[in-house]
Amino acid sequence: MPALFCLISAKIGQNHPLLAAVIASGGPIPLGAYGFVWKCVERATGRLVAIKGMKQAHEEPEIMRLAVREVRVLQTLKHPAIIPLIEAFKSKSGRVYMVFPYVGHSAYQELDEHPDGLPYRQLKLLVWQLLQALVYLHRRKVVHRDIKPGNILLSEGGGVKLCDFGFARTTHCGPRDAEDLTSYVVTRWYRAPEVLVGDRYGPACDIWSLGCTVAELATGQPLFPGKSTGEQLWRVMRCFGPLTAAQLVHMTCNPSLVRVRVPVRGRTLRERLLGCDPDLFRLVESCLQLDPSDRPTARELLQSPYF
Repeated sequence: MPALFCLISAKIGQNHPLLAAVIASGGPIPLGAYGFVWKCVERATGRLVAIKGMKQAHEEPEIMRLAVREVRVLQTLKHPAIIPLIEAFKSKSGRVYMVFPYVGHSAYQELDEHPDGLPYRQLKLLVWQLLQALVYLHRRKVVHRDIKPGNILLSEGGGVKLCDFGFARTTHCGPRDAEDLTSYVVTRWYRAPEVLVGDRYGPACDIWSLGCTVAELATGQPLFPGKSTGEQLWRVMRCFGPLTAAQLVHMTCNPSLVRVRVPVRGRTLRERLLGCDPDLFRLVESCLQLDPSDRPTARELLQSPYF
């Protein structure tokens, strides 16, 4: 155990039973734009927990709204491949904290050990568990909206926990339905084209993100690392060709995207995934259909020959 122990009880409230010392040397670990995480020890049991704090939730109503929604969504979920919420509370200053079991590092961090992609068996087990989580979520009309390697936690023995439900929300959508939802979701590299252009979307956006995630975990390289929404669309079209007619209409009506043009075709998906297992390639290819209605559901993907 590292020598440095920084007490966080002063920040959260000394009497809370879940508080202890931060184990990670250097204090909290940043978690995206809105949060940070401490790796801690539960006083009563000695078990490791992860405490997620929300930046500025006590000062910004919109961030507080997101934090409350995340807690409410997590409180309704119970699945072996989804991180369980142990508790959520506010400090005396009004800051919001969520307590989870500590699982381990992320699939993104696992690529440090396997820069050319995860081993075959490990990846297959990961994808299977992730799909089980998505079947559960989509059946309950919950869209995660931020599937990516960094939000997949790996435990010893090969277990997977989908985490970070900061963008997740309940919808009225079945697995193939869509509705009007904000486009400010999903880390850009994993964002579906219908989300990028501001069209209606639903659970199929998670399937696109899954395809990008699995491709990255298979090769060690992000599939479409765009630096802006326009460049992201350009990269997608360079691989797959023009967007659907409806998506092109939304793109041309968006002032920030009017200058985006359909590029000359570049490397195909097959060329980007050279050496990939054929059945895994077909799974990824089916996820990355431009038209969300052409993508399989999570339940259908579980019937893939890859498994």
